[in-house]
Amino acid sequence: MDKIHIIIPVFDGWKQTKTCLDALRASTYPSLEIIVVNHGSDEEIKEALPTQYPEILITRGEPSLWWAGATNLGVRAAISRGAKQIMLLNHDCYVEPDMIKIYGDLPKELWDKQAGPNPKFTPRRFLEAETSHYKGDHLTQVRQFLL
Repeated sequence: MDKIHIIIPVFDGWKQTKTCLDALRASTYPSLEIIVVNHGSDEEIKEALPTQYPEILITRGEPSLWWAGATNLGVRAAISRGAKQIMLLNHDCYVEPDMIKIYGDLPKELWDKQAGPNPKFTPRRFLEAETSHYKGDHLTQVRQFLL
């Protein structure tokens, strides 16, 4: 099985990041490399990531990168490490243990065509991650669903 590089941009949100990384640790796919792009997180994340998750690669970026720039930085880091398969994952989402294996077992020609979850090749169950996002002075609860 080819190694899958997972890029996770992180800007604060330790609780969500920890849930995401714990879910990846439980993955049944045997060959993962996780790259966390820390682009402006608080001290809790800066201290906890290397001690609680020594197996991940941490790349640092500036807060001005936002999500797209941090993702780009992570993809470049993965490519420099020889990545052939890259999966993007937000820090406030998590996967079931067999999800990455299902994708990893797909024929290689389908990997080139996947831009996101495809119901035809994805387990028919939902994962729910509830997160909080600030918009101005308002706190909004957002639920993200992954197929």
